[in-house]
Amino acid sequence: MVRDGRSGGRAIAEPRRQDPHLLPYLLPQTRSAEFPALSGLVVVGLGTRVWILLASIQFSSDQAIPGLMARHILTSGELPVFYWGRDYVGATESYLIAGLFRLFRFWPWLVFVPTLIASLALSPLTWSLGNRLGMWHSGMVTTGR
Repeated sequence: MVRDGRSGGRAIAEPRRQDPHLLPYLLPQTRSAEFPALSGLVVVGLGTRVWILLASIQFSSDQAIPGLMARHILTSGELPVFYWGRDYVGATESYLIAGLFRLFRFWPWLVFVPTLIASLALSPLTWSLGNRLGMWHSGMVTTGR
């Protein structure tokens, strides 16, 4: 305790100094272990998404509209800004699918590739955000969902 003249003579607690022997227990144990764990979560996420796609092999309008728009972009040369019939949803996914159609020709399963890649990229981004905002293991917890 330290007495300070500015505090009216009240005792002020000194900041605690960290014991150097406790420091390894306070810091993350091994940051190098996070990369394999994160990679494993991304692989598990990929496997889960592919399994779900194969289990429900039907197209819905959610996948058909971007695919049809991509085909229309390639055949007519029109460059839409929004989805057909909407004035608030951008057509970025359709352009990505059109690029895939141009490279690999028309295969219906290519419609799923941009959303699959986006969902896989979300796991490391969520991990990074969790690491920055929370404790060292919060990134793994949020990524594991």
